[in-house]
Amino acid sequence: MNRLEPTTLLDYLNRATEYFRERKIDSPRLNAERLLCGVLGCRRIDLYLQFDRPLSSEEVGRYREMIRRRGRGEPLQHILGTTEFHGREFIVTPDALIPRPETETLVEKVLLRMERMEKPLVADIGTGSGCIAVTIAAERPDARVIATDISEKALALGRKNAEGLGVADRVEFLAGDLIAPLGERRVNLIVSNLPYVSCGDRDTLSPEVRDWEPEVALFAGDDGLSLISRFVATAPNAVLPDGFVAMEIGLGQAERVVALWHTFAPDWAITVEKDLAGVERIVIATRPGTRDTGHA
Repeated sequence: MNRLEPTTLLDYLNRATEYFRERKIDSPRLNAERLLCGVLGCRRIDLYLQFDRPLSSEEVGRYREMIRRRGRGEPLQHILGTTEFHGREFIVTPDALIPRPETETLVEKVLLRMERMEKPLVADIGTGSGCIAVTIAAERPDARVIATDISEKALALGRKNAEGLGVADRVEFLAGDLIAPLGERRVNLIVSNLPYVSCGDRDTLSPEVRDWEPEVALFAGDDGLSLISRFVATAPNAVLPDGFVAMEIGLGQAERVVALWHTFAPDWAITVEKDLAGVERIVIATRPGTRDTGHA
């Protein structure tokens, strides 16, 4: 970035915006504003109330370093250390996938279907940052949640988010592969956002995702379904009657995932939901039978 002179807040914003535009960073002005808010500890609207404010040398130094990192493609959320998900602020690190809007849609669909349940026991498989598990626990104070992940670092991050958002007493974090950590326990519902990108699609990802997100949270074999296939083969055994499984899937995977459910749980009702972009993004499988509200 061109040398930033110690001038006004507005000058710094304008120069940062131009720097990002030259480097093809999406939403250059928004990035410049959010980074400056991170330095100043303020809201974006507050920037517009103090455009003539000078920045201290310490603020300039921090802002320039953030701009440099963003300019080389590092995700904004990693630089700021947080992101918003379903109206709450979550800690993010390179140890887990950055929560995305598509997953907010998944959570909303799950919460809607949970309205008929009392004191549900929920499993979040492949919890990552814990955004799904923590949000469900926060939205449903009567729920208990088991969050699993194969990555100990991701689990540590999830625990931090649960503690920071006041639900650590109702979210149990367990290490292990897919549903294995549940043992013999059965739950009212399972929600999962497993890796679903095929290894062959690596070059189609944006550099911001491909180069900075953890590979274990992105890629799932040659067809993107290696983990989902194993999950669908075992998840039905862990769900109580009248319970359901809700899972996020990749673009163009709906037909194959539905076929998997028909293979491993032929008597379950399967529906496919679209995200806000109109993509078939969520598969929900509901187990028939008389509801058993007891927890194993």
